[in-house]
Amino acid sequence: MLTAIDGTSRRARWTSGVLLLGALVLAMAAVVDGQQLGSGARRGPIAFVSSDAGDPEIFSATTLDSELARLTRDASTDGSPAWTADGSRLAFVSDRDGDLEIYLIEADGSELEQLTSDPAEDLFPAWSPDQQQLAFVSERDAGESARDYDGNAEMYLINADGSGLRRLTTDLADDIYPTWSPDGGRIAFASNRDGDFDIYMLDVRGGTIERLTNGPGIDWEPAWSPDGRFIAFTYAPASKLPREVAWLSLIELETGEVTRLTRELWSDSGPAWSPDGEALLFSSTRNGAVELFVLPIDAPQAARALGLAGSQAAWAGS
Repeated sequence: MLTAIDGTSRRARWTSGVLLLGALVLAMAAVVDGQQLGSGARRGPIAFVSSDAGDPEIFSATTLDSELARLTRDASTDGSPAWTADGSRLAFVSDRDGDLEIYLIEADGSELEQLTSDPAEDLFPAWSPDQQQLAFVSERDAGESARDYDGNAEMYLINADGSGLRRLTTDLADDIYPTWSPDGGRIAFASNRDGDFDIYMLDVRGGTIERLTNGPGIDWEPAWSPDGRFIAFTYAPASKLPREVAWLSLIELETGEVTRLTRELWSDSGPAWSPDGEALLFSSTRNGAVELFVLPIDAPQAARALGLAGSQAAWAGS
């Protein structure tokens, strides 16, 4: 079973996270463009999960004046949207066939394809920068010998056409939340292989793994900056549950210096970079409900609400 950071099953944690939004109401579509983020910001649509339509579905928004676009329509739980670099396609997770698998759609929600099909749960898809492969997390053994199968969440690599499945990690721990470096050579991820969850970095070709964070508390949900210099992640103090108190954090890869971008008694989580690397999109409970916010990196105190009730947000082009 995929064990969640708070000790529940990964499926229960993932499903409850999207079902929580059933009590929320979408207020308005919001722009995440140059007018809001500063003159240097580039436009790019966002995708996120909402239960406004009943079941957890994936929506996208582009501008303040635009209507929300509903991208999935199925009596199931859909979540974890992930854009290609050019914003033309989305990968997402759904239990529409009975268990959690990865699916692909065009940016307008058309051309649904099922990418994975396995009794194990497949989660957290992440496109490679060249859009040819996806990293994801699964309990499957990928056809390897029983002695190599540890029954924990491992990272895998698969081609966008469903071929070439390859296991990336083998450890008696959970390796989750993959995120690619801009050059496609490395994948950062969260793992509890040394105790609590920290951020690690995998060399995709060589297979070597480097630990990036090492301290009390829980580090997870890494997101690599477009310029490759930073990894944003979610941090929960050791004395708190992540769903109660969590802060956005930043590690500079050259120096290893960690900066807390937020530090309040609410939960800020799921950072996603703007295409220009100047801001983070994230979910927060700071107003009582789970809503989307955007935070300028150089002025984190100026985080603003986007008027969207939702979570698991992704920003195209980042």
